[in-house]
Amino acid sequence: MKLAIQTYLPPAPPLMLATGLVLWGWQTSQLALSVIMALLLEGHRFKRLRIDLDSSDLNRITDYTSVLMVIVIIYMFYNYGSPGIFEILASLPMVLFPLILAQLYSTRGALDTSNLFVSLRKLKSVDQYYVDNRINIAIPYFIICVISASEGNRYPELFFTTICLLTFWLLWIFRPGRYALLTWLLILGLATITGFTVQNGLRNLQARLEASYIEFFYRFHSGARDSNRQTTAIGSIGRLKRSDRIVLRLDPPERLARPLYLSEASYNYYAYGTWTNIEREPQLIDPEINGTSWILQRPDTGKSTARITAWHGEDEVILPVPQGTTGIHQLSAFQMQRENTDSIKVELEPGWNSWNVRYHADAIASPAPVSGDVHVGQTYREDLHQLAVELGLYNKTRPEIIDTVERFFQDNFRYSLVQKRRYPRGKYLTKFLFENRQGHCEYFATATTLLLRTAGIPTRYVVGYVVDEYSNFEGQYVARSRHAHSWVMARVNGRWIRVDTTPAIWAELENENRSSLQFFSDAWSWMRLGTNRLLNSRFVQWLDADLVIAALFMFLVIKIYLRKKSEARQTSTAATAPGRSNLKGMDSPLYAYIGKLESLGHQRQPGETLEAWFRRLSERIPGIYHAGLIHRHYQYRFDPETAVTREQLEQEIRNTLPEPTGA
Repeated sequence: MKLAIQTYLPPAPPLMLATGLVLWGWQTSQLALSVIMALLLEGHRFKRLRIDLDSSDLNRITDYTSVLMVIVIIYMFYNYGSPGIFEILASLPMVLFPLILAQLYSTRGALDTSNLFVSLRKLKSVDQYYVDNRINIAIPYFIICVISASEGNRYPELFFTTICLLTFWLLWIFRPGRYALLTWLLILGLATITGFTVQNGLRNLQARLEASYIEFFYRFHSGARDSNRQTTAIGSIGRLKRSDRIVLRLDPPERLARPLYLSEASYNYYAYGTWTNIEREPQLIDPEINGTSWILQRPDTGKSTARITAWHGEDEVILPVPQGTTGIHQLSAFQMQRENTDSIKVELEPGWNSWNVRYHADAIASPAPVSGDVHVGQTYREDLHQLAVELGLYNKTRPEIIDTVERFFQDNFRYSLVQKRRYPRGKYLTKFLFENRQGHCEYFATATTLLLRTAGIPTRYVVGYVVDEYSNFEGQYVARSRHAHSWVMARVNGRWIRVDTTPAIWAELENENRSSLQFFSDAWSWMRLGTNRLLNSRFVQWLDADLVIAALFMFLVIKIYLRKKSEARQTSTAATAPGRSNLKGMDSPLYAYIGKLESLGHQRQPGETLEAWFRRLSERIPGIYHAGLIHRHYQYRFDPETAVTREQLEQEIRNTLPEPTGA
């Protein structure tokens, strides 16, 4: 018959678990909670309180812990994105706390491997000779607490010293006896010095690499808008592919009469396919008294209003707003500043953010032109002058120039997302204006900006989104990545006006390229937004995450307590009722043997597990301790699906255990 295999992992020494928890609480700002948890864990040493938890009870606690872990993982990744892995790491001691608490206060004093793995539970149900291995998770839990504490990253030098001392303490338990104490200490000291040196070296290397390459990566980062630089796809060959992903939602009080242009940034200097800004200084915007209103133009008398919702993966972002925005309201931000006159840069919490805008649909609020707004680079100056002469722009008023340029692009150009060849010497705009005459919005906006400047009109190149798609499912407008657009601001008769020479069919052509899976991506985006609103509701915000976990754990404890109480009542009834047999497991033949031992003076100590008692008795009664027999007794007693029978146990007791003798 197969014997049990013991897992030789010693229990944690006194105060080790408490030290690990307090370290975790100190580093993650959960000190009060960690002290309470530490007192509960260490309390099992001073109180003779033990709970008779059977295998099914421990299975339930393990399953509860697993479900809680899945919920925490989903919640952290949903709210924090990829950095959520650090939040998950910091929450591990709290998530695993019910499991270690159940082990320490159970009569077994350890867990079976089948409690931790569903596959072993299934194996135990079909294999009558399967015997669980015992495992004590106290030291692994201590290690998890120490690793989770590293997420806090507070007082690095002191934390490193503390970690070294705790590591010495842990390794002292497992130190090999074949090495001299001095040798062991020297090796640990060498490992500590090496670890500290390597860690400092890696930190310095990381800092240098970030300083050298952060600008390189930021230039090609597709998620965030740079208010000082905008790299276009002018000159790129092949099809320009844009995503169906919803980047923002717009909820006006009534349906829009025409598409709404949301501006993110404007630029005034073009060279080699990149728009940049010169002669612009950031301007800090102070919030109003309520802390959530920001006035961009006084008085804040915009006639139109709308609520905008967007997902932000970073803490510093450019807000998309209508160009005539006079005020931004109900926005929880730490700081706001106007970057390069036309970009609203804010510092806020990453995640879903919403804000209200008040704006004038036909008015563009922007400072007066600067020298950069009339600059035309040497590369295209002669070609644009030739085109201006052909169109007669030099003999027209500014409104007439605007009309002429708009008709020129409308009558002679077509919209296309495909560029089939790369032109020599990089004069892409020249080929666009005089030869192929097809391109996407960046070609039209860039060419229009420079052509109007050639004719003497100050202009700026603007990027943002055009909102025109209404979602009947959500009851609001949505803007997708493919709705990103470029247009022109031109200074005419003392005010800025919008000039968009891109053929109006561009939005329709973009929609033709939408994915067949757009419905599913939209549904997922809507679910994420709905979940976020639920989590940010007043009721959910009132509930603390620790309180919810504690409430769920208390529900599990109460459920197990009520079930154990019901079983005890049923057992008492079955034992006293005439003609009724005991419940399965209560008639284990080992109980009769235990009764003989106790009648002979071998009393179990309060809180002493059955296994520990038999191990202690083996010092006076040789051959009485058999781990496999005790485990099979537990299986017969607590596991309703076990294949162990009473006859097998009775036969094994007769053949294995010695006749009891007096104390």
